[in-house]
Amino acid sequence: MGHRVQGQGPDPDFMEAVANCVHDIKNSAGALVHSADSIPSNGVEPETRPQLAALQVQARQINQHIIQLLALHKTLRSEEGISPAIVDC
Repeated sequence: MGHRVQGQGPDPDFMEAVANCVHDIKNSAGALVHSADSIPSNGVEPETRPQLAALQVQARQINQHIIQLLALHKTLRSEEGISPAIVDC
């Protein structure tokens, strides 16, 4: 990672690594949403349907929040003129 002068903000390499990890989390959340949505509610015991519905809602919300974080990162990166790097986490 590059050397940063104090007060200049986070190291761009570090921020790209974090963004790549968040992207991987978004993919996992998307898979969770897909899996939760593929469970037919009529195949679930009536007393567990509210939990299934809550799981679906929460999974969608997590996915949306992660997408918003990635959009914010992309906006900040473009404003600072930072080119993207590919980093595995």
